[in-house]
Parts: sequence; C-alpha cells; structure tokens
Amino acid sequence: MEQGRFSLPSRKGEEAGHGGERLVVVVGLLVAVGLMVGVVGAAGEEFSDVEGGVHAPAINSLAADGVFEGTECDAGAFCPEKPIERWAMAVWLVRVLGEQPAVAGVSRFVDVSADEWWSPHVETLAELGVTAGCRTDPLSYCPDEPVKRSQMASFLVRAFGLEAGPPAGFSDTVGNVHEGSIHALAAAGITAGCGDGTRFCPGLPVTRGQMASFLHRATDDSIPVGMADRDVLVALYNATDGPNWKDDANWLSDSPLDQWLGVTTDSNGRVTRLVLPGNGLAGPVPPQLSNLTNLKILSLANNKLTGNISTQLSDLTNLQHLYLSKNALTGPIPAQLGNLTNLKTLGLANNKLTGPIPAQLGNLTNLETLTLAINQLTGTVPPQLGNLSNLQNLYLSKNKLTGTIPTQLSTLTNLKTLGLANNKLTGPIPAQLGNLTNLETLTLAINQLTGTVPPQLGNLTNLQNLYLSKNKLTGKIPTQLGSLTNLKVLNLAHNGLTGTIPTQLSNLTNLETLNLAINELAGKIPTQLGNLTNLKILNLANNGLTGGVPIQLGNLTNLETLNLANNKLTGTVPPQLNKLTNLQNLYLSKNKLTGKIPTQLGSLTNLKVLNLAHNGLTGTIPAQLGNLTKLETLNLANNELTGTVPAEVGNLPLLINLYLSGNDLTGPIPSR
Repeated sequence: MEQGRFSLPSRKGEEAGHGGERLVVVVGLLVAVGLMVGVVGAAGEEFSDVEGGVHAPAINSLAADGVFEGTECDAGAFCPEKPIERWAMAVWLVRVLGEQPAVAGVSRFVDVSADEWWSPHVETLAELGVTAGCRTDPLSYCPDEPVKRSQMASFLVRAFGLEAGPPAGFSDTVGNVHEGSIHALAAAGITAGCGDGTRFCPGLPVTRGQMASFLHRATDDSIPVGMADRDVLVALYNATDGPNWKDDANWLSDSPLDQWLGVTTDSNGRVTRLVLPGNGLAGPVPPQLSNLTNLKILSLANNKLTGNISTQLSDLTNLQHLYLSKNALTGPIPAQLGNLTNLKTLGLANNKLTGPIPAQLGNLTNLETLTLAINQLTGTVPPQLGNLSNLQNLYLSKNKLTGTIPTQLSTLTNLKTLGLANNKLTGPIPAQLGNLTNLETLTLAINQLTGTVPPQLGNLTNLQNLYLSKNKLTGKIPTQLGSLTNLKVLNLAHNGLTGTIPTQLSNLTNLETLNLAINELAGKIPTQLGNLTNLKILNLANNGLTGGVPIQLGNLTNLETLNLANNKLTGTVPPQLNKLTNLQNLYLSKNKLTGKIPTQLGSLTNLKVLNLAHNGLTGTIPAQLGNLTKLETLNLANNELTGTVPAEVGNLPLLINLYLSGNDLTGPIPSR
C-alpha cells in the first residue's frame, strides 16, 4: 500500500487527525520504527477500547497497515462492538485488496455523494464486481446501513475469489440468498459461525471487530489455512458453556494461547495439545475443532459433552491421541475416524454411542489403544480390527455386540488387554486366541459363549487375569491352565463346567482370586490348593464337590474370603482354619459337615461373616465366638446344635444378623 493515499479527510470532509501532510509523516515514521506502538488511530494514538479483546490481534495488524485511517469511530477509539457501516467496509476492503481508489468526483450510486472522501472506494468496489449496490431503482449503495453477516460473506467471496465449499452445517442458512457464499467462507476457515457454532446468524450486523478479524484471516499469510486457532478455541469455549467450566484460566484473554489452560502450542503458535479432562465442559463438541490441523492430543474426557461426534474431526490428520470417554455423546461412531491414520489412542468409552463399530477403524494401523466400552453399540465385532497390528489394548465390554468372536483378532500379537465382556456374543472361544502370547488380561465374561475352554489358552504365559464367567461353557477345566504361572485372577464361575478341579491349578502361585463357583464340578477339593499362598478369594460354591475340607487350606494366610457353600462336603470343620487371620468371610453352609464347631474359629478376629448353616454340626456354640468383634452376620441355622446361646455372642458390638433356628438350643437369647 502507498502511504500517501491515507492522507484523507474525515468522512464529513474534515481533515483526519492533525492534517493530511502530517499523517503521511507519522505513518512513514511508524513503518521506520517497526510499528512498535501497538494499535493506533489516525494520528498514531492507541485505540483505548481494544486491548485484551478477542479481535485485538487482527485490529493490531490491520491498524499497523493503515487500513482504518479516516474510519475511526471517535478520537482514540475503534468501537469494536459497533456495527460496521457499508461505506467503512468499502474503505477497509479496497485497502486490504491493495487497490488504488477510483478517480474522485465520480459515483454511479445516487446515494453516494462524489464529494465524500470515501466515495472512490465504493466506486472501486463496484468496478471490481464486489458490490452491485443495495437496490437497483434507483441504483443505490446504502452507505450508512450496517453490513449484515450474510452480505459480508458475499462481499468477501467476490473480493478474494473464494472457491465454493461443502455445506457448513449451519442450521439457519438454508434458503438464504447468500448461502453459497457462507459455505465458501466457512470452507476457507474465515468464519466459524456464531454462538455455539451451529448457526451463522445471517441477519445480524457485522461488528467492526468481527470485520477486522474476517479481513485478517482472509489476507494474513501467517494465519494457516482454515480458522485461526484462537478463534477455534473461542468457538469451543462458547459451545461448551465456558463461563461455567471448573477452570478457564486465561481463556478468551489476549494472552498467548499456550498460557490458556490446557493448551500447548508449537514454535509457530499452532495448537498441538488441547487437554481439558474433568473440567465441566457441557454441550456439543464443535465441528470447528477440525481446524486445529496441528493438533496431536485432544483430551476432553470426563466432561458433560453431548450430541454426535462430528465427522469433521477426521480432518485432524496429525492427531495421535483422541480422548472423549466419560461424556454423554450419542449417535454413531463416524466411519471417517478411520482416516486418522496417525492415531495411537482412540478413547470413546462411557458414552451413549449407538450403531455398529465401523469397519474403517481397521485402517488405524498405528493404534495402540482402542476403548469403546460402556456404550450401546450393536452389531458384530469387525474382523477388520485384526489389521491393527500395533494394538495393545482393545476394550469393547459393556455394549450390545452380537455374533462370534472373530478369529482375526488372533493376529494382534502385541495385544495386552482384550475386553469383550458384558455383550451378547455367541459361539465358541476361538482356540486361535492362544496365539496372543503377550496378553495380560482376557475378559470374555457375561456373554452367551458356548463350547469348551480352549486348552490353547495355556499358551498365554503372560496372562494375569482370565475372566470367562457367566457364559454357557461346558466340558472340563483344561489342565493346561496350570501353565499360566503369572495368573492373578482365574474366574470361570457361572458356567456348566464338569469334571474335577485340576491339581495343576496349584502351580498358579501368584493367584489371588480363584472363582469356580456355580458350575457342575465334582470330586474332591485338591489339597494342593493349599500351596496358593497369595490367594485372597477362593470360591468353589454351588458345585457337586465331595470329600472333606482340606486342612491345607489353613496355609492360605492371605485369604479374605473362603466360600465352599452348597456342595456335598463331609467331615468336620478343620480347626486349622484358625490360621486364616485375614479371613473376613467364611461360607461353609449347605454341605454335610458334622462334628463340633471348632473353638479355634474364635481367633479369626477379622471375620465379618460366619455361615455354617444347613449342615449336621453338633455340640454347643463355642463361647469363643464372642471374640469375633467385627462379626456382622452369624448363621448357624439348621444344624443339630444343643445347649444355650453363649452370653458372649450377645455382646458382639457389630452383629446385625443372627440366625440360630433349626437347632436344639435352649435358654434365653442373650441381650446386649
């Protein structure tokens, strides 16, 4: 731009500032000193009403180029919230286009006086085909009317030759005469809409501050293609109830973006990380986030986000980690997310997502963690997930998935966690899962799986957790499971398993939970289970086990729950159980145990539940049970006990439930 053309009289023909000649000198001086005085007015004065505003960077930049000379709203003021009039818009637009104003004294519009200093700019705008006026009979320009947002879109599209764009998704532009221009403006990243970003507000006037930002985005090469990152963040703030966030430190301020809470930028000022988990964000995820094209990490988990996941997020091709779990998002998982081939983490768990798992997610070959658990997803598990060769964690539990487990998952040799529990999966457990030798957790519980437990699972020597409970599995427990020496949890409960408990399970010395309850197991409890000294839970209830309670179970000194109820066990209650000093729950009910209640049980001072009901126990109730000061439930019903109820039992401070019926007890029930 030439400095001399800013030596202009004011709109009413008065001289701007201190005179045109001096203005040239001032502008030249500003250029010479590197424009270091900030946002300036006509005579080098700083605008008093701009500092800290969201449009300040654009106003700063354009003011330094002299775009606003002669159009100030008041001395030293910019009035960023005031609607811009059509005459001022013409001046700004001609200047940013670098066009020389038309010859003064000529105007085609009946309401534009050739005597106005700004009339050549309006005439130039008409010559460029940017404006055809506001009405044709007579041909008028309406210079004092405010520019509407829809009109602004068409002005900018014509001025900068913007290409047509796809529908921007604004809910209030359908049928508008400027709709095509609005789409083009959005595609160029010059607008993000208004309010929460779902509308454009075509009938509202454009403010002077907004117009400055629009022009700045359209002309400044330092701003990347698409929306400026600052404006995207503003759109996010507005769309997600920013004023009510738990913490919004520096948001909407003029501070550098990397000082805004949760924002990290690169050396060029582009946003690379946006991390706001658990911060109270509420509302839809604005599609404008797709303009943060340098983004590598987006974490908005554990908030109150609603609505669908925008397909436009697939534009974030540099994204490596996407966390949207623990929100209230609805609708389907966009198949377009399969375009994010740099993704390492995709977390969409704990939402209300519906529909199938897109097969296109199989394109994410860099993915290491895929978590879609706790949604309402339907359909089958896509076999294409077997293409995710780098996958380490796959969480699909607690959905409504049906069909069989794809054998293709057996190719995921880096997998450490496979979670398919709480679905409606049918068919057998693929023997090929035995190829997943890096697997640490396999959970297939609460499905409708049938067939046997594959012995090939014994190849999973790194396995720590195996959950197969609540299915329809049959057959014997494979002895090969005894090879899983790193196993901490083995849960095969609620199935139809038969045969005996393999003695090889005693090799699982790291086991903390062994749950084989509610099956059809028979035979004796292996005495070798007494070697599992790390056990905290041993549940063998509701089977058909016979023989005695092994005294070797007294070696399980870390045991907290021992449940052998509802079997066919015989013999006495072993006094050696008194060594289980950490025991909190002891269930031996509904067996065929005989003999006396061992007085040694009185040393189990951590017991909360003692249930020996429905046996053939004889003798008296040991007074030593009065030492069980943490006991909440004592059930000795339906035995053959005699004598009185010890007064010590009545003194148990936490006892809530006392069941003694179905015995031959005499005397009063002790009172506290």
